[in-house]
Amino acid sequence: HLINKFEIKRLQDAYKYAQETFFQSVTNEYNENDRLNHSMAVAHFIASWQFDSSVVLASLLHEIPVYNSSLLSTIKTSFGEIIYSILADYLSIYNQFQYYEINDTATNLDTLLSLLQSTHSSAFYIFIAKRICLLSEIQDGTKYELARQTRKLLIPRVKEIHAYRISDILEELCLQI
Repeated sequence: HLINKFEIKRLQDAYKYAQETFFQSVTNEYNENDRLNHSMAVAHFIASWQFDSSVVLASLLHEIPVYNSSLLSTIKTSFGEIIYSILADYLSIYNQFQYYEINDTATNLDTLLSLLQSTHSSAFYIFIAKRICLLSEIQDGTKYELARQTRKLLIPRVKEIHAYRISDILEELCLQI
C-alpha cells in the first residue's frame, strides 16, 4: 500500500510530536527513547498488517494518552477526528484491561467484551500490537501475568476476528514465558 507525500508528512509530524511529548514526560520507569522505540515497534506491526497510514499514525501516538489523557484534545486538533477517535477507543480498551487485571470478575469480563465489540477495530489491533511488543520486551515478573491475561482474554478475541496469524504470534510468546 503506497502512501503519498501528505501522509508521509503527517507520519513525520506524529513522530516529532511523540518525541517531544515523551521528552517532556520522562519518568524513572521509562525514558524518552524506550517509549519512542516501543511506539515505533507497535507502528511497525500495524504497518506490516497492511493498515492505512491513519492507523499507523495513531499507533505512533498510542502511548501519549495513556500517560496524559488530557493530550487527546491536542491530538484531535493536530491530527484530526479519525486519529482522536482511534486513540480514544484505544485508551478505553487499555483502561478496561487494566481494570480487569485488578478486578478479575465475570461482570468486568462482560464489560470488557462489550467494549471490544463497540470500539474501533483498529484500536483493538493497536492494543494487540502493544501486547506483542510488551511480551517481547518486558523482563520482570509482570511478564507472567501479561501472558496469563493474554491467554485468557486476548487470544480468544483475536481468534474471534479470524486473525489466526496474530493469535499464533501471541500464543508462541506466551509459551516462551
